[in-house]
Amino acid sequence: MQDLLKVFISLAQQLGCIQQIKRELDTVIESSHDGIWITDVTGTTIKVNRAVERITGLKSGLVMGKNMWELVEEGLIDRSAALEVLKQKEPLTLTQSFANGKQVIVSGLPIFDDKGNISGVVTNLQELTELNELRSKLELARRLTERYKKEIDALRCRKVNAEQIVARSKAMQNVLDVACKVSQVKTNVLILGKTGVGKESIARQIHMSGRQNGSFIKINCQAIPTGVLRPILFGYDPVDSRKYGTRGEKGLWEMAHEGTLFIKEVADLPPDLQEKLLGVIRMQEKVRTGVTEPENNINVRIIASSNKDLKKMIRKGKFKKDLYDSLSTVTIPIPPLHKRKEDIPVLIQHYTRVYNKMYKLKKGFSVKTMELLVDYEWPENVRELVNLVERLLITVEHKLILPKHLPAYICKNIGAKGTNNFKTLKEAVAELEFELIKNAVDMYGSTYKAASILGVSQPTVVRKLHKYAKNTLETANTSMVKDN
Repeated sequence: MQDLLKVFISLAQQLGCIQQIKRELDTVIESSHDGIWITDVTGTTIKVNRAVERITGLKSGLVMGKNMWELVEEGLIDRSAALEVLKQKEPLTLTQSFANGKQVIVSGLPIFDDKGNISGVVTNLQELTELNELRSKLELARRLTERYKKEIDALRCRKVNAEQIVARSKAMQNVLDVACKVSQVKTNVLILGKTGVGKESIARQIHMSGRQNGSFIKINCQAIPTGVLRPILFGYDPVDSRKYGTRGEKGLWEMAHEGTLFIKEVADLPPDLQEKLLGVIRMQEKVRTGVTEPENNINVRIIASSNKDLKKMIRKGKFKKDLYDSLSTVTIPIPPLHKRKEDIPVLIQHYTRVYNKMYKLKKGFSVKTMELLVDYEWPENVRELVNLVERLLITVEHKLILPKHLPAYICKNIGAKGTNNFKTLKEAVAELEFELIKNAVDMYGSTYKAASILGVSQPTVVRKLHKYAKNTLETANTSMVKDN
């Protein structure tokens, strides 16, 4: 009797464990967002969760105990994944339509017993509408991510431009906008402009603002003898070592892999190298001298510049049109400095700060000096301006650089212009007043100290300095209008 009691207790405990496992399994099944539909080996429904009702519109009481064939015959479903699994004895996924018009993705998985026989089928149901909504949300998220990335890249590009290139004119702002846009795609760029306008600066900005992982490699075709341009640009293998007096080396083309090759003054490339450059642009290949079978694994963005009229050279047969077309996917013309006079006072102020800091100076330019510099033609463009500012700050002993300190070639036409353009007494007094204030600020390094020395208030000093800056900009704008 006691043995029977022990067996009964053991069976009760096992039954309790089984019931606990069943409750846990039911909880897992019911918590699934997807529909779960379980059938036995005959295709009869033995379990569905609440998600099935939500997805298919069929109540559990309607399908429980029913064979899947019955549901097909009654038109509640168009076909059964469970029956297909029982027939093929392997997992499958298909689209199933229900009476309420919903289409559902159904994945059927066979259940095998210990002997390898199918004992039932578990099918997982996902509504196509929900999947499409998820797909739409994912696509929206992808587009937003791409949009935000482009905005971040644009902001980063503008930040780099603001830190590296000084410009206020509309013309240069347009140049920087184009450079910012083209930096985000790896395409070839042709920069056109007179000597000294800043073509290399724009090329570096495109490289720095872009997504290149490689280096910025530069070659100046105008400064290198024609005979050595080829090995420098494309390299040479050991077979050429006797000719060049050294072992084989990579050329700048290979060194610029995954980066930018800046070909400065490309118009000076001889015809044979124009042909060679066109070939490697088209093939993106290694082309060391002496190599007969190039390796197609060089990835280079080319930025070329020219101070010559390439289209005119094409008409004269001095430059290959195909090469021009390959280089000029995007063309960026940079106007000369005398065509963007708004930039002149800004550039002078910027480089005055740079060289004052570099040489530990406290010097500046008078109003009249600034006016003369704005009126000057600057034939060598920004390069000439930078060199002049540095030279004047170093060589002029006074704190304030006056017109008399300027080179004679700048002032030679000023006398003729000035004879018919007298300033009023008020304008002359205002100019002298500013020069005194600016000189005091430069000398004492503070608007408060300058105000104390001059016997005026600090806000007065600041106001008059701002007034001068505004007048200087207006002068530049007026000069530009006259030139145009």
